[in-house]
Amino acid sequence: MVCLTVFTVLFVYGIRLTETDLSIDTEIMLNDQKEVLDSWIGIGRFGLVFTKWLFGFARLVPFTENLMMILALTGTGVALSFAVREWCGGGERFRLLWQLMPALVLSGPCFAEQFHFTLQAFPVAFAMALAVAAVFFMEKWAWERESPVWLLMGVILGAWAAGTYQVLAAVLVALFAMAYFLRITETEREEGFLLAGVRSAAAFGLSFGLYLFLSAAVKAVTGLDSQYVDGQMHWSEGIRICLHYIFNDVMRVLKSTEIFYHPWTAAVLAAFAVTAVWRIAGTKGGGEKRICAVFSLLMTAAAPFYLTAATGYYQPARAQMVYPLAFGFWTAYLTVLGGNAGWRKGLKWLLTLFCAAVIVSQAQVTTGLFRTAAEVSRNDQLLLNRIYARVEETADTEQMDQVMILLVGKKDPVLPHDSLIGDTIGYSFFNWGDELVGVTGRIFTENGLARVLGMEYGQVNVESYEAAVRQAEGRPSWPAKDSVWEVSEGVIAVKLGDPEGE
Repeated sequence: MVCLTVFTVLFVYGIRLTETDLSIDTEIMLNDQKEVLDSWIGIGRFGLVFTKWLFGFARLVPFTENLMMILALTGTGVALSFAVREWCGGGERFRLLWQLMPALVLSGPCFAEQFHFTLQAFPVAFAMALAVAAVFFMEKWAWERESPVWLLMGVILGAWAAGTYQVLAAVLVALFAMAYFLRITETEREEGFLLAGVRSAAAFGLSFGLYLFLSAAVKAVTGLDSQYVDGQMHWSEGIRICLHYIFNDVMRVLKSTEIFYHPWTAAVLAAFAVTAVWRIAGTKGGGEKRICAVFSLLMTAAAPFYLTAATGYYQPARAQMVYPLAFGFWTAYLTVLGGNAGWRKGLKWLLTLFCAAVIVSQAQVTTGLFRTAAEVSRNDQLLLNRIYARVEETADTEQMDQVMILLVGKKDPVLPHDSLIGDTIGYSFFNWGDELVGVTGRIFTENGLARVLGMEYGQVNVESYEAAVRQAEGRPSWPAKDSVWEVSEGVIAVKLGDPEGE
């Protein structure tokens, strides 16, 4: 299991050690880490800041960040395997479940979007391991009636995980649901299932409550606050509208309309549901046990849509960290149908090959997305160097630190026709603008990409940018000769494309 997990992580994420791509927002961290840390505190992600401080990451070093991410993801896989093994009793029937699940989960393409953001890659990966450990500890108290010390440790780790990335609160719930389902269907106990479920829910409530308290306390002490997370909630738009959003998001996942969701998602979910119902029907116990088992099955099946229901809106791939976990569990659980004798032995090998095919297909998509990210970043840096050289010629001055450089319009990256495109992966700095100064805001401002590459330039202002937009009308786009011109003394503009596209 450990070897498979290590191989999967290296196969999928190893490219992050060989490529030095700069993703959106990473340039800000490289220029001014404090600004990013303050923004994280403002949106309730104090865990990100704490993890950076705990491990001594005083400055972002992409290679180190990605190396630590790989180690943390490996730890997450090992912890997940151990936890699942404990929850299902360690029986031979479930050996493939806890051996294959880490590879099925960690190869998920959704993680490409998440870990494309190098600036927070390690803390988020580390928080995933914290989430697994948190649920394992809290389950010790909730199900096995162990010492409250287990509960305390789990509550703290769960709050740390949620405080690193709020989406991980949904991951905690999904892990609780899976643990509850496995416990109920594999235990010899005849009672206490409802109470165990209530204790699990209470443990999560304590952990999430601690996160909310710490988030509010840190914001109050630092005076930093942001409405970013509140802006993700859409229920104020009306129940009917949000139900429409939820339905469409569910269909988007089940129909696999995006490359992040495996084409067999709906089929695997249906097969999992049938297998789980068959397993529940074969367990001994009364009505309480069966009702709790069905409830845990429904919670496990609905796991990818927790956040969709909570926010009343679609979830971007980088926030869909529950889907790889749920899909991995659904797929790996099918192996319980196998056995070691007769036709069941053949079925066991067939299901193992099926899981291997899923792992490989997911890994190919994930690595393909990382490859696209690397190509876009390389193209951005080459294009920026060419633009800066032309600007230097036009400015004809040795005091480039006094020259304002403005980019008008946008320019798509040049990629092979078969490149995989994601939510943010595949988008260039040159087509990612803001409302005030367009793509200039990401490149030629105080914390822009050009500053990371050591280029000198003057401060940008909105008035000059608006003048450049007006003058760009009728001019050819880059790399034509007249695409670079002097707007006024000390102000050089470059027309990338038509400004109406911004």
